[in-house]
Amino acid sequence: MYRGDDSPSGKGYVFAATLTVLTYDYLCTLEREVAHIWTRPWSFGTCLFLLNRYLPFVDTVMALRLTRAVTTPEICRVQHIIFISILTGGILLSEVILMLRTYAIWNGNRLVLGILCGLGFALCAVLVALLRVGEGTFQFEPVLEYRYGCNIQVGSGLTTLLYVMILFSETAIVILTMIKAIQDRPHRSSWVSRLYKDGLLFYLYMLAITIANVVVSSLGKLPAEKNMLSG
Repeated sequence: MYRGDDSPSGKGYVFAATLTVLTYDYLCTLEREVAHIWTRPWSFGTCLFLLNRYLPFVDTVMALRLTRAVTTPEICRVQHIIFISILTGGILLSEVILMLRTYAIWNGNRLVLGILCGLGFALCAVLVALLRVGEGTFQFEPVLEYRYGCNIQVGSGLTTLLYVMILFSETAIVILTMIKAIQDRPHRSSWVSRLYKDGLLFYLYMLAITIANVVVSSLGKLPAEKNMLSG
């Protein structure tokens, strides 16, 4: 991850590496995507999957552009707003998918639905605050002659709150999943056991990334795009 005083060109290398990893993962899983998604009737779940699948390419390319093709603070601000909007939308989408999965595991339990809705509304409130209030606090350094890329001079403290909210949401999802896994242990089949195992490993992986984002954002007071880890 990069600190706030890193140059735009340095951050650009990291974003380029991120795009390379995304492309590699995409190519490795494209055959399964075609078999299980493109050749079957579309549904609401299909749309969620495709958005979650392809939005990271959009915001990573935009982040790379912010380090390479921007020449004035005014352009930085406009493109930064677009970038943050897409990034926060992707974060919210990922959380919604995890919540829907948890709700399905619990077979439509109303109490679980209430918990997940509460988490969802709280997360939406923080995201809206980041976009509506936080954007007014960002200030960009002037771009030097013969140099490109945006450097944020003053960021928003709402970034840390966003990551804390994501951490809280994912922790609640992990707890709900573990409780259900324990309840179903005597009766579940091997494929359901694999589902719980893979799901918990994914949640723990996301928790580790979110914790790292909270620590980096708290110590460095960095805005969202200066943290290279995304939850």
